[in-house]
Amino acid sequence: DLSTQFLRDGDYNERRPYFPDMFIERLTKDWDHSTTVFVDLFPPHIPKYALEYKVRQYIEMCDAKEWKHFIDGIDNRVPDFLFILPSQGKLNRLAKYIQETLNESYDVEDVRFMLTTYKKAMEQGVADNKIWKEIKDESM
Repeated sequence: DLSTQFLRDGDYNERRPYFPDMFIERLTKDWDHSTTVFVDLFPPHIPKYALEYKVRQYIEMCDAKEWKHFIDGIDNRVPDFLFILPSQGKLNRLAKYIQETLNESYDVEDVRFMLTTYKKAMEQGVADNKIWKEIKDESM
């Protein structure tokens, strides 16, 4: 549920870049450790600029502290962003780009990108923490 049913056409077009392929909420009994996750699956032919655009959109959404307007999450924490990429090469280039972008000019807290490849996800499963490369702001 990405709350699109409540958005007027103009609002949807404005907010469309922020919608992931999948939106997951993991609930816990105490709600203190519940998490919200955006999952994006990228096709093999995706160009570098499209990956970078998606990253910038998510970072800007968090930087403006407006991410809560785009989802009806159960918690007040910034969602984690999980990217499943077609190759290790694209993963390595995007990880470097994300790290540089987070460190340079944005005032974002608790933003975390997790990257993996289709191959690792298929072989080991997405629940295996060892397959994810974590990137977060190191300048804080």
